[in-house]
Parts: sequence; C-alpha cells; structure tokens
Amino acid sequence: MRRPTIGVLAGAVLLAAVTWAVWTSLHRPAEIAVKWGEPYEQIRKRYDSILPSPEPSLLPSPAVIARFRFDDPLYGFTTPRAVFYQMGADPETGGFDSVQLSPQVKPLPLNDVIAIVLDIQDQLRRGGWRPFQYSGMHPIEDTPELRRQLHECQFPTSVWNAADKYQVTIDISCRSISVQPGQTYYGVILELGRPFWTDRPGE
Repeated sequence: MRRPTIGVLAGAVLLAAVTWAVWTSLHRPAEIAVKWGEPYEQIRKRYDSILPSPEPSLLPSPAVIARFRFDDPLYGFTTPRAVFYQMGADPETGGFDSVQLSPQVKPLPLNDVIAIVLDIQDQLRRGGWRPFQYSGMHPIEDTPELRRQLHECQFPTSVWNAADKYQVTIDISCRSISVQPGQTYYGVILELGRPFWTDRPGE
C-alpha cells in the first residue's frame, strides 16, 4: 500500500481545519444570555462549551464573539457584538458571578466608541442602575473635555451600581494602529460583577 504523500496529508489537515472553522461559524450563537447565580457549567453546556472555563489556565481561550445579554428582570442590559475575555463563577456555588468583555469586535474611531458607551449607559440608567458621583468614576459624557482626555490617551472610567447586588465598570482606552500612522482607535472594556468600588460623592 502506498503511503500518503506529505501534500495529501497537508491537504487533509487543511480540509479538516476549514471544515471545523465553517462548523463553528455556523454554530456560534449570536447572543450569550446569562442569569446571575445560574450554574456556570450549565451555561457552558447551553453554548456548546465555547465559553471560557472559570478555572485558571495557561492556554488561551478561543475567541467568543456574540452579543451579551444580562438576563435580570430589573437590571438587565444588552451589549453589541462583543469579545468575551473572562467569565467567573462563585467558588462555593459554581454560579455565574462576573464577566469581562469588550462590546466591539475591533478597535473603533472615537465617535463609534462613544456611541457604544452612551447606549449602554442609557440602558443602565433606564434599568435603575445608579451612577457613581465620584469625579473619577462618574458617567462618561460626550463633551469637549472627554474628547481632549481621550486624544491624550487618558482613560475615563464609569461605574454603576444596581442596589448592592451588582456593579458595572466601563473603561475607554486608546491605541495607535501601526498600519495607519497618526490615526487613533479606541477600545471599551466592560466588567460586570459584585460591588467592588465605593462611591465618594463630592470628591
């Protein structure tokens, strides 16, 4: 029996890789919806285990891109298509208790990033979340001062509390794209978890 040539083997590997990529793209959910305290392994099974494991790992997690919906009767909100970085579970109960994501799939121009942030903040405000009054963590607003800070790569942060149950932190950062000298693109990081920061009104 003739042994398969390297070219045939390489072609088979490439075909398998393409098939896997097509399968995952067809089966990738458009939205990841979670409830606070829901067993995290149950959530992972619902989405075919594409979500990162809550256990620390030296291996990078595969990219998960989907809308995020926090399913809560009072404090729920939804993001645009997002890149999921981390999801956490309570070590005692195994229930979902945190997520870190970027509500965009690539760095974006300033106007686009501000629009994303304002939309999420508007959802939080309508849902009864309370914004911090502390000057370093109050709501992000589209003002000349904000744009000046961002052009200087200062990183504004907005923090919101849902009673004493949850806390959302929104950060904007800037980065220069080397293939486009002189152009600055921006990224947003959103974190949902238990309250960590404490408001300091008047400061």
